[in-house]
Amino acid sequence: MPVDTVTSGNVAIAVNTDCVGCHSAAVAVQIIIVVGSPSYFGPGNAAAAVNGSCDSCGAYAYARQHWIQTSGPAHLSGTVRQRIAELRQEISTAAASILPSDVATDPCMTTDSSPPPCPTRNHQLDEKLNGLAAQLIQVVTDGLQASGTDTTVLQDNVDVTESTPGS
Repeated sequence: MPVDTVTSGNVAIAVNTDCVGCHSAAVAVQIIIVVGSPSYFGPGNAAAAVNGSCDSCGAYAYARQHWIQTSGPAHLSGTVRQRIAELRQEISTAAASILPSDVATDPCMTTDSSPPPCPTRNHQLDEKLNGLAAQLIQVVTDGLQASGTDTTVLQDNVDVTESTPGS
């Protein structure tokens, strides 16, 4: 159903406090389907990762928000919905399986401003999550188009934050 005002917020927050060797990762991937042409469009996307009073900790946050505008009512088939569920699980598994970088355990982390000698675990998370989110966006877009709806990308925002080396 077309609406005149469309807003949405997407936030990922990872926080470590008062601990040693702790790690946290937060991931938020959101796809908004906008029907018609609203007069007000208000996206909000943010990622925040913080270590406070920690030793050898790593925090990583990833937020991606993708807005798709459709020419008519949106419908996604059962097959498309199943694939979306699978990709959501893959995103969750990726976030849980790659430990956020920290200076003590990630051999690729540097404590100065020099480029890392190899891909950090945070970089590996970025690559994996960007790939899975792109697949998810493509599945939704293809599903909408298969239902006979024209689509346009209104906006695509990616925000990634990691704790600073030495935190």
